[in-house]
Amino acid sequence: MHSFYVDLKNFDLVQVSGSDAVRFLQGQLTCDVQALSEGAVTFGAACNNKGRVYAAFMLMRQNDNYFFLMAPGVGGTFINNLKKFIPFYKCDMQVVNTAWSCLGICGSEITTYLENNKNPMPATYNSIPYEDGWLCNISATNDIFLLCTKTRTHATLVSKLFARGTAANHDSWLLQNMLAGHFPFSIKDVDIYTPQELNYDRNGYVNFSKGCYTGQEIVARMHYRGKAKKQLYVLQIADHDQTQLPEKIEVLDENQVVLGTTIKLLLADNQNLYLLINLPVELGATKLFTALGQRITNQPLQQPV
Repeated sequence: MHSFYVDLKNFDLVQVSGSDAVRFLQGQLTCDVQALSEGAVTFGAACNNKGRVYAAFMLMRQNDNYFFLMAPGVGGTFINNLKKFIPFYKCDMQVVNTAWSCLGICGSEITTYLENNKNPMPATYNSIPYEDGWLCNISATNDIFLLCTKTRTHATLVSKLFARGTAANHDSWLLQNMLAGHFPFSIKDVDIYTPQELNYDRNGYVNFSKGCYTGQEIVARMHYRGKAKKQLYVLQIADHDQTQLPEKIEVLDENQVVLGTTIKLLLADNQNLYLLINLPVELGATKLFTALGQRITNQPLQQPV
């Protein structure tokens, strides 16, 4: 993977703080907030009463503050769903986008440079103080880091840290996280999918021993009693030459039977098209094609986050 950085201008950062913050969040989220140590990073989701995900996030604990990084628009949905509960707890919740800037960092060249200039580097799913913010290690398998700093130091850090990497677009960041096992949840996905349909139960977003939270009974029942017939796959179409991406693509087997329709499309380097789709678990070595006859390569989205 070549080294690059992404200025994550479009994001929601929600801060929850106060003496009851842990108790408040523990009863609402799929991840175990109570188990988070200082500086720890984890992934999680929030579900409605029907067990459908209305927010997915990366969660960072900094002292007694809990920061949730989400796709744009999802932060508002997160707060709107939780604000009816917060009056019963001594804590507050707010969007803090304007005070912070976030940079996504990928690739060994940049991370080696960071390591040589800041020792030690954060362990997997942990963070360390960096300038007036924190540097977070968010992948066990790839060189993927998140740098969150106060907005006033943003431009200086870009010029100082990233002379060894190239600027990339937001889809490049989403793709690397997707290949590391994360479904790129967006505002369009709110209240549509269960955690299982997004592979969140396999990828560390759901803790099945933490106790009750909203939607927990349904999520747990599906996990312990249900047998998944489908799972998420990452599909790739090499040398994609269409100038405009379709909204969805039907995927067929070699007998022209439609197996499913894509739910996410990402174009990397203007030539390789990546697709996310729910397909049968027993897919095996089935040859896949688009309706246009393009050959597709595939792999399950099962990598642990």
